[in-house]
Amino acid sequence: MANNIILLLVDDDPIVLSIHQILLKKIGITCNIFCSPNGEHALNFMNSCVEETIFFVLLDINMPVMNGWEFLDALQRHPRLPNTTVYMVSSADGSEMQRAASFAYVAATLSKPLTINDCQHILARLQRG
Repeated sequence: MANNIILLLVDDDPIVLSIHQILLKKIGITCNIFCSPNGEHALNFMNSCVEETIFFVLLDINMPVMNGWEFLDALQRHPRLPNTTVYMVSSADGSEMQRAASFAYVAATLSKPLTINDCQHILARLQRG
């Protein structure tokens, strides 16, 4: 995997972040993983990265400061959008996940916590770049 790929985990629950990070590493993801407690923090991090960085964002919906919907809205106007793939990872109900899937750059909607199969799907997508 290229060095300029970052897997960005955005969730306000530190236990979920830890579990997901462990699972992703367990299945062989070797790119840089960065954890963020909310959408605003994640956008600030994205802004600090070099322009060529490719982002795979695992995004929760319900968070303080900037929730997943606000992040998706901000991302639509963000210069990093062409290099960003989003996976919604939430315990939200079906209608919210359906809404998430309506965004063209949301690759998939996944339920919390991630499973090994979910992580393998993400790994396959990462390997394609």
